[in-house]
Amino acid sequence: MSPPRPVHVGVSFGKLESLHDGLGEFSLQLARRLAARAPELEAEGIRLHFHTRRHRLPLLGEGVGRLELHRIQKYLHVRPVRFDVWHRTHQLISHLPPLGARHRMVTVHDFNYVYGKTGRELERQTRRSRRMLAGTDLVVTDTRYVAGDVRGHGGFRGPVETIHLGARSLVGDPQEPV
Repeated sequence: MSPPRPVHVGVSFGKLESLHDGLGEFSLQLARRLAARAPELEAEGIRLHFHTRRHRLPLLGEGVGRLELHRIQKYLHVRPVRFDVWHRTHQLISHLPPLGARHRMVTVHDFNYVYGKTGRELERQTRRSRRMLAGTDLVVTDTRYVAGDVRGHGGFRGPVETIHLGARSLVGDPQEPV
């Protein structure tokens, strides 16, 4: 009898343009904590794959599959492995989940455009958000307020989970005057 097929979980960090802003810090902390648990998860039959730009992949940790982000994936994303779960770590990722991904989830950090855009730009952002949410099975937010925005402004009717973000301690870090 052959061993069961591993569960493939893809975690997309998008372009990961800056490591020095909120999304960069969130992405690094999430990736490093997941990578630290990768051997334990692998023993349970769960194989992690991180998806971002080639030069950012080594920063996210070892022991996970590495998937390079390509521009074409905004329109068509094909992988030889079938993903059981594909997680976009923030709502600004415009790259699609791979074809055949069984479950798709996204973490929505905010719907700030609703409160700052007007006219055509508001309509464009709303269409984009609704299209992204329409292709999602589960939404994770970091506050109940954002969960309300996802339901109200995003029109999402599926399950929404709120998981409050943690923060790393900066007590031991060198302090520089402002």
